[in-house]
Amino acid sequence: MAQTLRIAIIGTGNWSRHMHLPSLKKLAKLEDVAFAGVCDLNAEAARAYAKDLGAAESFTDLHKMIDALKPDGVAVLVPPEVVGNVLGQVLARRVPFIVEKPPAPDAATQRRLIREAEGMTHVVAYNRRHCPYITQAKEWLAGIAPQSVTTQFTRFQRREEDFTTTAVHGIDATRHLAGEDLVSIRLEVAQAGPVKNFFLNGWTKAGTRVDMVFVPDTASSCEHYDIRAQERTVLVSFPQNGMIDLPGYVELHEKNKVAARKGPADFGFAADDQPGLGGILAEHQVFCRALRGQAKPFSTLTSTLQTQEIRDALYPLMAHGGRAAAELVFAS
Repeated sequence: MAQTLRIAIIGTGNWSRHMHLPSLKKLAKLEDVAFAGVCDLNAEAARAYAKDLGAAESFTDLHKMIDALKPDGVAVLVPPEVVGNVLGQVLARRVPFIVEKPPAPDAATQRRLIREAEGMTHVVAYNRRHCPYITQAKEWLAGIAPQSVTTQFTRFQRREEDFTTTAVHGIDATRHLAGEDLVSIRLEVAQAGPVKNFFLNGWTKAGTRVDMVFVPDTASSCEHYDIRAQERTVLVSFPQNGMIDLPGYVELHEKNKVAARKGPADFGFAADDQPGLGGILAEHQVFCRALRGQAKPFSTLTSTLQTQEIRDALYPLMAHGGRAAAELVFAS
């Protein structure tokens, strides 16, 4: 029998409580996990989260928590504006980690974190990579080179100043479905009232074309991935909260016919289990199995670096106002 893993949680905000907490409760049973402690700057929030999760202790200082508990791993579930700093503190303690996306504010910081994390077990929580629909899409397309990956990433009345912290999900999922990094990409940002729309297109070394549309303020919210090859086409409707077509699906086309279509029940999830359908439970499972030497993470600081590089390239275009475009060619 494998030894019980002792995991500590850093961050108890809205996303952590509503999406990670339900999955962590399931994780305790599925992967033989005990939650050693919870840390948040808000002491009452840390205590409440610890009580809900069944953790024995709560803290407001992550150094004290790590030193006192010496956990097998930590889950860093803090907002994008502070994640790089918090992760740096975790790395200084050499504790294996799973960290929410994006793991750094910029590519330079992420490269530094890559160096500091060398040899450490870790997972970057780009949950689309672990979504059962996208996992199924990758299985259906195994050994087949896609000709194109087309992404429609829209939201309803999302008018925040910086939508890139959400758009990175679509960028990373598109790269993951294409099967490799891009060699070049054209980026265009267009002002639309109070928001900025992003239009990205590029190529992989193997010749897969990627096209991504990010429109955060539309009449309906959807997240669709269309992967096309000569032999097969796969469509994914990702089941993010608030989507018009929840609970989503994954569909396979062959010989101009629908060959298969799968939804929540096919993967053992209820239609309203968005943490499970969205891949949050699976990413935590990969982390636990990696800690036991039973899995190799495929969403890491290194494998997600190009997503951050693309995000970096959007910022000067966003600052320009109106419409602005740029071409980005990646070093081989």
